[in-house]
Amino acid sequence: MVYVIVNELVEYLQLIAPLLAVSIALMTVVFVIAHWRRRYDLIDVFWGPAIWTSFMVWPLWIMSNGDKIVLPALGVILMVTLWAARLAWHVGARHIRIDEQDVRYTRLINAMPKQLRSMQVYVRIYITQAVLAVVVSVAAIAAFEKSFNVVGFWYLLGLVIWVIGFGIEIIADRQLAKFVSDKQNRGKLMRNGLWRYSRHPNYFGEALLWWGFAIMAFGSSYVLGGLLGAFVITILLRYISGVPQAE
Repeated sequence: MVYVIVNELVEYLQLIAPLLAVSIALMTVVFVIAHWRRRYDLIDVFWGPAIWTSFMVWPLWIMSNGDKIVLPALGVILMVTLWAARLAWHVGARHIRIDEQDVRYTRLINAMPKQLRSMQVYVRIYITQAVLAVVVSVAAIAAFEKSFNVVGFWYLLGLVIWVIGFGIEIIADRQLAKFVSDKQNRGKLMRNGLWRYSRHPNYFGEALLWWGFAIMAFGSSYVLGGLLGAFVITILLRYISGVPQAE
């Protein structure tokens, strides 16, 4: 059992090395632009693309070896692409609409020591999120890896859970956007639609779709990495960057 765990950890580290290099490169470019614009919250727009970029290293590497991508694997690529594109569009539209930096980043940055503050922002915010993006992307990579085997119960169950989670996230975001756009609702707490049943249905849907990837990966060589990715995104949403900031 110990040998299996150690062997999986070694494979996991070998897997994330090139992904990490790509993710850090992307986040470095984003940081340079954000520093120039003095809008460090730009990183939120590229959270989804960072995960997508890290994920895409794997299928591109497979194709470079001359291997063909099977239909279920194409499905996983499409799922990650749809999720990343929608999130980037959703957050990007808000970023463009608001002229000032998100107050969360302003508070975080102001709390940092003034000495070499830009470097601290780069390391503590951008590099940290680059690493987290890679860890989360492994959940999708594990599902992608599993899709080359016979499509069975776990793949289909994970797919259904992913679709449900993605649907909940889209509906919840649209309901909230409509609610916030109505000036009569200013200062009020939304309790209609999905928000009647959950205080943060958009984050619930987000976590659910990543657990869908993890479940799809059951039987994969990277199943532990898949579970870790889903666990990390859930912790981030519930205790760090999602619910606490929204509250």
